[in-house]
Amino acid sequence: MALFGGPKNYASIVAPLKQMVADLNEYVDQKKQQIVNLLQQKSRIEETIWESESEINKSNFTTAKINDLLAADLDEDGMADVEELPTDSTDTIDIEQK
Repeated sequence: MALFGGPKNYASIVAPLKQMVADLNEYVDQKKQQIVNLLQQKSRIEETIWESESEINKSNFTTAKINDLLAADLDEDGMADVEELPTDSTDTIDIEQK
């Protein structure tokens, strides 16, 4: 290596330092691009999480509403109306026409 052996001059000292600067600048550029890529991935991940949370909230709301309907006792006989539904095709439900 010219730095430790042989005659020393300005060019033999500066050339390796210039190469180190060029290598470090290239490294910094690579890291900056990596950060840009990771931020894009982060944005997509956060959007997917938001969409999933939104779907969970909608599903929970719908489940609660369906459970409310299933537990309804509209004829006020003390039994949930869904429990009074026919269990096979021979059972019938009387519907009053108003």
